[in-house]
Amino acid sequence: MFQKMLRKPFVWIDRSPPVLQWAALIGLSLAFGAVLYWLDIPAAMLIGPLLAGIVVAGGGARLPLSRRAFVPVQGLIGCMIAKMLPSSASMELAVHWPLFAAGVFSVIAASALLGWLLVRMDVLPGTTALWGVSPGAATVMTLMAESFGADAQLVAVMQYLRVLIVAAVASVLARIFGASGPHVAHVVEWFAPIAALPLVQTLALALAGSLVGQRLRIPLGPMLVTIVAGVLFAHHGWLTIELPR
Repeated sequence: MFQKMLRKPFVWIDRSPPVLQWAALIGLSLAFGAVLYWLDIPAAMLIGPLLAGIVVAGGGARLPLSRRAFVPVQGLIGCMIAKMLPSSASMELAVHWPLFAAGVFSVIAASALLGWLLVRMDVLPGTTALWGVSPGAATVMTLMAESFGADAQLVAVMQYLRVLIVAAVASVLARIFGASGPHVAHVVEWFAPIAALPLVQTLALALAGSLVGQRLRIPLGPMLVTIVAGVLFAHHGWLTIELPR
C-alpha cells in the first residue's frame, strides 16, 4: 500500500533509465538533506538520503549495488564506528558498569520480548521481526539480518524508521528543555582539511579488515574485524583514523 502511494507521483522513475534514477536519487538526497539541515535536525545528511532512497525505491527504481563494493564499504563503516569509540569510554564503562549493564540488558530484554511476540503472531516472515526491533546501530542490524537470511528490506525500514523517530523526538525535546539555556550553533566545516597519511592508513585498514573478515566467513565479519582492529590500533597509538567529513 505504501509503495503504491509513492508510485503515483513518481511513476516516471520506474520507466526511466538507470542514469536518471541515480540522478533522481542524488538530487532528492541533496534536497532532503539540505531541508533537514536548515531545520537543524540531527543527522540530517543521513536521514535526507534515507528518505530519498525510500521515495525512489517506492517509485519503482531498481539500482543494484555491486557485491564487490559492498564488502569494503563495510570496512569503512567499521572504521567510522571505531573512530567513535575512544579509549576514555572504557574507563567510564569500568566505573559505572552496573548502570550500563542494567540499561543494556533491560533494552535487550524488552526488544527480545516484542520481537518474540511479533514472531509468534506471524506478523512478519521468519526472523525479520526479531532483527527489526533489535536495539543497536541500524546499519549493523540490517547487515546482520541479511547475513542470517532475514528480509533485509523490511528490517531496514523498521530500523531506520526508529532512527527517524528518535531523531525527531530528540530534536523536539532539545528545543523544549534546552530553550532556557544558551544555544550554541553547531557549525559544520564542509570539506575540512584531511591528513593524507592517516587517510591512506585508514583506507588500508578498511580494505585489509574487510578482506580478512570475509575470509573468516562470520556474519558481518568485514565490519567486526575492522572495528576491533581499529580500536586496538587507535588505542595503542599505532594509527589515527581519518575519514572525510
